[in-house]
Amino acid sequence: MVATAMPKLEAFGGLTSGTGESRGAIGLDRPNRQWDYPFGWAPQQMLAWIGFMRFGFEAEAQRLTYKWLHMITINFNVTRPIDPHKVEAEYGNQGSDFEGVAREGFGWVNASYVYRLQIVNGDMKCALGACVTYEIFVKATESLNMQT
Repeated sequence: MVATAMPKLEAFGGLTSGTGESRGAIGLDRPNRQWDYPFGWAPQQMLAWIGFMRFGFEAEAQRLTYKWLHMITINFNVTRPIDPHKVEAEYGNQGSDFEGVAREGFGWVNASYVYRLQIVNGDMKCALGACVTYEIFVKATESLNMQT
């Protein structure tokens, strides 16, 4: 399943909630929904990470984690000095300007960020702080013979 489904669902920011093919054409009779492809969903990410880790797919869990954290870091400015614990993100297509989002952030996105930031290694944290993509991070660690 990992070898078959992962290439279809993995994207720049982690896992998508489906594929373009499964979503189908967007139209008046099939409008795009907030969790449709190409968007991801924080609880889905967390469940996937835990499942991968429990079944021995640690590298996959780390890669997806890094991609998710990187996507949130670069898109939602989580490094604000006044409240650095806050993750300003919502559903994949809404952003934080949506009126229904609480000022303190959205619970499961905040939780996904804080939870996995506690688990990634120090090199990953430094790379995330510099907004380095996963691909560049891997190339850098490989060139230094480091383990990701």
